[in-house]
Amino acid sequence: MGRYVIRRLLQFIPTVLGTMFLLHYITSLAVQFSGNPVRALFGDRTPPPALLQAITERLGYGDPCLDRKGDPCLWRAAEDGGGWLGTGYEPGLFFDRLHGIFFNFDFGINLRQQEVTDLVSNAIPFTLKLLVIAIVFEAVVGIAAGVLAGLRGGSFLDYMVKISTVFVISVPIFVLGLVVREFVGVKFGNVLRGQDWIPDLISVGVFSPVFKPDYPFASLIIPGMVLGSVSLATTARLTRTSIMENVRADYVRTAKAKGLTNKRVIGVHTLRNSLIPVITFLGVDIGAAMAGAVVTETIFNVPGIGRLVTMSARTGESSVVIGVVTMLVLVVLLANLLVDILYAVLDPRIRYE
Repeated sequence: MGRYVIRRLLQFIPTVLGTMFLLHYITSLAVQFSGNPVRALFGDRTPPPALLQAITERLGYGDPCLDRKGDPCLWRAAEDGGGWLGTGYEPGLFFDRLHGIFFNFDFGINLRQQEVTDLVSNAIPFTLKLLVIAIVFEAVVGIAAGVLAGLRGGSFLDYMVKISTVFVISVPIFVLGLVVREFVGVKFGNVLRGQDWIPDLISVGVFSPVFKPDYPFASLIIPGMVLGSVSLATTARLTRTSIMENVRADYVRTAKAKGLTNKRVIGVHTLRNSLIPVITFLGVDIGAAMAGAVVTETIFNVPGIGRLVTMSARTGESSVVIGVVTMLVLVVLLANLLVDILYAVLDPRIRYE
């Protein structure tokens, strides 16, 4: 197991480097084609050239490669003429960013000269709460619905689960989020807020159309359920299929022949093996949930990581986009590694050499 974990950790290196280069190149192209984002700080005013240059250098947009369209900013001409190995060139903006992130843990600053690490530390608690709500919702409800449908194949409950999950999967998350915000948060919420006997925690907090700082957890419940709804449908269908396959397996018939109770056969033997593909999906779904959080947090005005990336992309703050997405990539890679390790816990037949 130890060797396997080390190999997986080493595989993180090319994945992270490749992701960072793609982000670096895309954001560099955005600056090269749209112009210096620092000018947006001055609005309609024309800044003094010296002030504009000073701020541009301070924010990391002063590299000459950002003035050349299509330049990947890997190398720059050496000032002393020597450069790396006497080639006349030295590492450029991309390698400067790598050095800052991996050696100094410096992810840069945004246009307001706030550290990216501070922005992330302020935003990540909201995103973590949102992800916890989404994952718990999809895991508990999805697995329960899948087990009930799988054990009663062909019943009314089975058809209800199949129809409802197909409907939820077919609706994009941004459409579902807007519909839920309008009908649940606004219209139904207004009805609840007009009732004096309903506590504010429910009427103002839970059923609020947007995030409420006064109710930091309650106002995240509906956005979290929206975020987890699509994955819930997939989890339910995956659990249903896995249960229906395993209830016909030889080891289940053997367990029944030994006289084990039905609860033990289903709860210990059948469900444990049926959860292996579900755990795989839930682990991979963390990345999809991160991507869905960008949409969900924007719709419900949640000040989390997703909204931070959206606002930074709109204003051209490349250092924020690169820093935040790099952190998210590491989180997804670690989550996938944890899922692989859980395989051996759920199924003793799986061993990593």
